[in-house]
Amino acid sequence: MKTTRNLIIITILALLPAFGNAQTHLKKATTDFLEDKGLSKCFKSNTNVSEEEYYFKIYEFSIPKEKSKKLEEIINAFDKDNQESYSYFEQQKGNSTANYKVIAYGKDNKSNVYFGTNTKHNYRAMFFNGGQNYKSSNNYNRFNDTLDHQKRTVYALAWYEHGKNIDGTLYIIYGNNPQITPTNQTFKKLNQNIFSSLDGMSDVIDNSYTVVKDSIKTSDDFLSKFGNYRSLFNLYSNNEDIRLSTVNKILKICKNSGHLLDADEKKIVSNSIDDMVALSTDSYQKELLKLATKYLK
Repeated sequence: MKTTRNLIIITILALLPAFGNAQTHLKKATTDFLEDKGLSKCFKSNTNVSEEEYYFKIYEFSIPKEKSKKLEEIINAFDKDNQESYSYFEQQKGNSTANYKVIAYGKDNKSNVYFGTNTKHNYRAMFFNGGQNYKSSNNYNRFNDTLDHQKRTVYALAWYEHGKNIDGTLYIIYGNNPQITPTNQTFKKLNQNIFSSLDGMSDVIDNSYTVVKDSIKTSDDFLSKFGNYRSLFNLYSNNEDIRLSTVNKILKICKNSGHLLDADEKKIVSNSIDDMVALSTDSYQKELLKLATKYLK
């Protein structure tokens, strides 16, 4: 009887998630990256907010390519820890498919970061159940592992080549899991408006909110969507990622559905796009917007 009981216990333990091994490689790789004294001058800025129930650490960096070994170790660690995560997101530069993720963080998950919106950037993000519970230390790596099913830990990395350097941002996030803990209603409403405007992008808040694509069948459909995109472009003047994704959507609807408009409607939309070109400070966005107007002629 005792032998049977022990076998049952061993079997159950074997089936439980190996949380102790979760995020092992990412934890070590990010710690090595951030503690490397040779890279200390490569961090342009960092945000470090730690509370009992949540924390988020955001590091912006610009690293010479010849010193990028520690960064490559982080990228490889995403592959090594993949089996232990409950969700994984990857987007390579040049990918034209509209696949985006929104990662919530901070108190009540009121803050968020958009991942996958810039086609010139590479993105990796990995989500783990439980996480590293903060224990009265300002250091990013001094936390106790705890399997709290209400919580989740996220490692996220965005990077791109910039001349002789590799620029990017590293995120390490711990807090309530949006899939389990209700997100602040104001936050949800705000993002629902954004996602409705950017319909068809498959936006996701930690895999918990997906937008269903809605086709454009009439000129009224076109003008309604264009109006939403125009509002977003003007609203997010300080967020180049959202602006770029909005510009891409404008280009897409002009190319695929511009024929639905009559001459007067095309003129109104073209004039509005010209105003957006004047407002944009990004040459790539300007060229995309100019191309969009050509599809309306």
